[in-house]
Amino acid sequence: MNFMVRVFELLDAFKKVRTLHRVLLIGLDCVLIAFAFWLALELRLAGVSNVNGISSYYWKSSGFLLYWAQFLGISVLCISGWYRQLIRYSKSLSFYWVFPRTGLAVLLLLLVATLHGQDSPPRSFWFLFWVIFSGLIVLSRVLARDLFRVLSGRRAVRAIAKSTLIYGAGDAGVRLFESLGIDNRFKLDGFIDDNASLQSRTLMGLPIFSSSKISDLIDRFGVGQVLLAMPSISRRRRF
Repeated sequence: MNFMVRVFELLDAFKKVRTLHRVLLIGLDCVLIAFAFWLALELRLAGVSNVNGISSYYWKSSGFLLYWAQFLGISVLCISGWYRQLIRYSKSLSFYWVFPRTGLAVLLLLLVATLHGQDSPPRSFWFLFWVIFSGLIVLSRVLARDLFRVLSGRRAVRAIAKSTLIYGAGDAGVRLFESLGIDNRFKLDGFIDDNASLQSRTLMGLPIFSSSKISDLIDRFGVGQVLLAMPSISRRRRF
């Protein structure tokens, strides 16, 4: 019974952490939307007679859209499942799916401005706002993902991670690196390749070594394993 109670307590704590995580992301996105709105209007109205860098006329006539932009932007992202993705395991390409979501939010905002009847920002503002809004969202997720991986990797180094080299600096090696980069059991220290033109260069931020230096690398890094990423290598070479 005590064990089951403990399990439910842990599940409840996890839900609270996950909820807090989403609340923080939503709060961050609200700030980013406001900044994107301000910057788009600033860029569009540069050179127009203004006060403090922004046309007071357009702020009076369309400043209310800022609140609608935050409401619609967050609503579209929530309904479309944007906040359900696991950032830590996301690839960069997956973040670009935010563009159709933000595009829908901007179109809805444009509809609100049209129905409101007052003068709305110039047409080019909408494109600028969409690009800046989308770019900031993508950048924030990429930075959050990479920061989480770095912190997680440091904890892994102190724990059970094994020093690892990847044999093969080609496409297979890159795919293997990407799959292991989020696995705390591996501490990737470099690549090994027989191609002399690749040696002494770097790949994914890691050095590429000659296969003749494997023994030295094992001593230097305390390598615990070498993973093959060269499907064509002969059985004899493997051993």
